[in-house]
Amino acid sequence: MIKGVLFDKDGTLLRFTDLWLTAARFVVRDFCYINRIPFSSETEKRILGVMGVEEDRIRQDAPLAYMTYAQIGDVVAEAWNLSKTLTGRQMGVLFETVLEREQLKCVPTCDLKYLFSELKKRNIIVGLATADNLPVTEKCLRQLGIEAETDFLGWDEGILKPKPETDMFDAFCGRYRLRPEEVAVVGDTINDMWFAKRCGGVAIGVLCGLSGAEEFAGVADKIVETPVGVLDYL
Repeated sequence: MIKGVLFDKDGTLLRFTDLWLTAARFVVRDFCYINRIPFSSETEKRILGVMGVEEDRIRQDAPLAYMTYAQIGDVVAEAWNLSKTLTGRQMGVLFETVLEREQLKCVPTCDLKYLFSELKKRNIIVGLATADNLPVTEKCLRQLGIEAETDFLGWDEGILKPKPETDMFDAFCGRYRLRPEEVAVVGDTINDMWFAKRCGGVAIGVLCGLSGAEEFAGVADKIVETPVGVLDYL
């Protein structure tokens, strides 16, 4: 019996490309300015490529899809022979600044208010496990109107290791005294499914993000169109 659901955020609860491809383009431009890198369409293409963007499409295994800002900074720094520590810090600040400055909006992948209301009616504990930082995560949840209905937040705070490490899952289970098999992990990437499997939870892949059914085949326990489909398995 499922007693808790641990959601991924980007691509699962909110439409990934709508928000993050736009944000990444602004970040690349600002990043070049700060680091005195001559900006051009080719430079933008190269840096976006390192982040996992190819022809306006974000790969499901892209650093932008599942890594923390510091980890994205690492891969960019390596490509440009820059300081990893400095670049990692820059990425966090730049993404957070761009989201605020450009007033970028989070678009839900489904009727999240209905979904979270139904989960609460069924006494399901709701958590979030994301590679994002806390300010951006809270901003997104407020825009989506589900901040008050989210019982647990796991984010990039420097202590809990990011997915697919088990830290966020273990913290969720520990806080609410859940057994691993009582928790469904819902996400849009293979990384989310590996996270679920490593932790002993139920892996549910959604098709509203970056991955298709072919990527989830043989890895996900269930595949649904959007997170609302999770209700059919509770």
